[in-house]
Amino acid sequence: MRISFILLMALTLISCNKSPAPFAKPHISSQSTPAASPATGKKTKKIIRRAEDCLHFSGEFGGNQSERDKEVSQEMDKLRCDTIAADLNKLNQRLPKDSPLAPKVKALLREYQN
Repeated sequence: MRISFILLMALTLISCNKSPAPFAKPHISSQSTPAASPATGKKTKKIIRRAEDCLHFSGEFGGNQSERDKEVSQEMDKLRCDTIAADLNKLNQRLPKDSPLAPKVKALLREYQN
């Protein structure tokens, strides 16, 4: 199942002509950094949920061009599964190391690297 997802991701990435723009590192002032805002927590949880959903649908993709494959592919397009690894990577770089969500983000990144 993972191989099908990896193959799908590879084909999607190959079809892109443009390379992604480099991520800008956030400016960190010398003053203490405030705690993450609730909006940031919601965005983080939304990305985590997307990543989990993409993993779920990748397991359902059979690669046989069936009607179910078309439905799964549409759902994965809606979730923007082709960009989720980059989104997790960006989130991992911005997320404070002591965040309670950091271990989950790291675990999902490992799943996408396998």
